[in-house]
Amino acid sequence: MSAVVRKNSKTVFGSTIVNFRKKRQNELLAQDYMLNAQEISVWLDRMEK
Repeated sequence: MSAVVRKNSKTVFGSTIVNFRKKRQNELLAQDYMLNAQEISVWLDRMEK
């Protein structure tokens, strides 16, 4: 019984880390998209001048 609990704990902990990594990756992608949008905006402003 103890081994099963330990195995389940590792699984839960492992999936928590995976979820954290996915969330962090999504946050970094969102930041990257925002930076790209800002750069495009600056570029368009320069082209209009």
